Amino acid sequence: MFSVDYPYEDSDTAVAFIETAPVDAATRRKLCHDNAAALLGLPQLAESAEATA
Repeated sequence: MFSVDYPYEDSDTAVAFIETAPVDAATRRKLCHDNAAALLGLPQLAESAEATA
């Protein structure tokens, strides 16, 4: 699961890191959303949303 320790870390730097991290799209999706959604009982992203991301 990926997060930013705002206001102590710069959000732009964190976004640049996760967008360029050497991971495939499925892993990035898990890091950025799916793991937190599963932990917190939130709905998963729709498959069509992944295609537009």
